[in-house]
Amino acid sequence: MPMKCFPLSTNQPARQTWLMSRWLVMATVAIVLVEWTCARITAQETNVVCKETSPSVFEFTVGSDVFTRLNTQGDNKPVLYPVYGPGQVPMTRAWPIDDRESLERDHPHHKSIWYGHGDVNGVDFWTEKGAIIVERASVDPERAAVTMHNVWRAGDQLVCREVTTVGCGASASARWIDFDIRLQAAFGPLRLGDTKEGFLAIRTHPHLRLTPDSNRGVPEVFGQAENSEGQRGKAIWGQRARWVFYSGPVEGHPVGVLILDHPGNVGHPTTWHARDYGLIAANPFGLHDFLGREPGAGEVRISADDELRLRYRFVFLRLDDNPIAIEDFYRAYVAEQ
Repeated sequence: MPMKCFPLSTNQPARQTWLMSRWLVMATVAIVLVEWTCARITAQETNVVCKETSPSVFEFTVGSDVFTRLNTQGDNKPVLYPVYGPGQVPMTRAWPIDDRESLERDHPHHKSIWYGHGDVNGVDFWTEKGAIIVERASVDPERAAVTMHNVWRAGDQLVCREVTTVGCGASASARWIDFDIRLQAAFGPLRLGDTKEGFLAIRTHPHLRLTPDSNRGVPEVFGQAENSEGQRGKAIWGQRARWVFYSGPVEGHPVGVLILDHPGNVGHPTTWHARDYGLIAANPFGLHDFLGREPGAGEVRISADDELRLRYRFVFLRLDDNPIAIEDFYRAYVAEQ
C-alpha cells in the first residue's frame, strides 16, 4: 500500500489549523505519485551541478539554488551542511556548525549529515575520539558527484582507509543524496563492533522531531515517522526496515526525509538508530542494542586488504502537492544501482 503522510503543524496556532485542514482534505483524494521514473536520472537532466568552491568545500546546486555543501575539513569527518529541500527549506539542524538554533545543543557530534561508528578496532569514530581525514577529493561533473579518499585514524593509530562517493540528483518535488562507502582494511584486519552508535546519519531540522522539548526551544512538534514494515513513531527504533521516513512541516512547509537501505548492504534490511528527537541513522551493526541479541551478534569483520561496501540514499521531499508512494522511490533506487 502506498504510504500516506499527513504532517500537521507549525508553532503558530492559525497556521497549524490551516495545515491540518489541508492535509485531512488531501487524505480523501486519490493518491497521485510524486514525479519519478525508474530510468536512471542523470545530473544533466535534473540540472544538478557540483563544483569545488574552496580546497575543502564542494557545492551542489540545483539551478541557481544551493542544495548542499560537502565540507571535507574542520569537523573530524566529512559533513554535508547546509542541506536544503525543494523550495530551499532547511532539512537539517544547524548547530553545532552554526548558532542559528541557540537552545538545541545536545550531541555535538550530530553534524547535519555524516557517517562514523562507535567501535572500529576499538576506536570510537561516532563521538569523534578518532577522526576521518580526507586525504584527497575530486569532482565528477558528469555525475554531479565527489569521490573522497579518506583515512580513519586515532592519533598515530591508522585504523582503515575508505573511499566514498557522494552524488546528488533532483526533480521538481524531490532532491536526493547518494552515498557509496567502501571501508578498506588497508592496515590489517578490521572489526566493526556491535554498537548502536553508528553509522550513516542525519540530524533533522528540529521541527521534524517526534516529541517536543521546551528546554531546547521546541515546545510543540507534529513530526511523524514510519518505516517500510508499517511501524510508526518511536517504535521504529532498532527495527529492521528497507527505509525510514520522517515528515512534518518545517518553517510552515510540509516536507519529508526518506532514507533508503540498498539490498546489497550487509545486514539488509538494516536496523535503525532512529530517535524521536531527529537522529536517523542506518546501522546494521548494533544488533545487541537494537534487537536484544547476544553481545557481539552484529559485529562485522573485514579481512586484511578486503573491503566492505555500503550504499544508501537520502531523499528530501516537498509534500504540499500530493501524498506519496514511498515504495516507488525504493524501487527506483534499486533499479539504478
